[in-house]
Amino acid sequence: MKGWKLWLVIIAVVVVVVFVAYQTVRQTAETVRPVVERSTAVADKARCISNVKNLALAAQMWSWDHGGRLPNAATWADDFKSYLPDRADVLKCAGDQSGARCSYAMNAALSGKVLEDIADPESTVLFYETARPGDNPSGGPDDVVTPARHNGGNNYGFAKGTASWETTKPSFGAQ
Repeated sequence: MKGWKLWLVIIAVVVVVVFVAYQTVRQTAETVRPVVERSTAVADKARCISNVKNLALAAQMWSWDHGGRLPNAATWADDFKSYLPDRADVLKCAGDQSGARCSYAMNAALSGKVLEDIADPESTVLFYETARPGDNPSGGPDDVVTPARHNGGNNYGFAKGTASWETTKPSFGAQ
């Protein structure tokens, strides 16, 4: 009879230990999950701003090779093939859950413009995040993706070759 009681106590202790371990792991996972989700969102935002910056720089390089002119807004992504070795990765934002091949659009108002003729290249949007489908999306401020993809803001590439995250739409120049 004593052996039976001992096994009962051992089983009860094992059940309690397993239950406590399970609760500890569950609580730890609940604590860590939001941190992991936030860090993933921050990484997506950083990758996206890098993409937009690469597009703005590709536009500058393209313009140097084409008499200072920016590409045609209807063909810009195709025009950048030789300027963006990882083009498929650069054209897609990690935060874009749509099936679109391209997450960014070119400011149509700057299509074919001479880069030096842009009055304020530091603050004039050249590329922006969009939900507009297509292989070479283009448009204007009304085509900026909403809701914003990155913590209440979107990434923008400027005619000067810079990029930034903004919570409000910057200038698209003369429309």
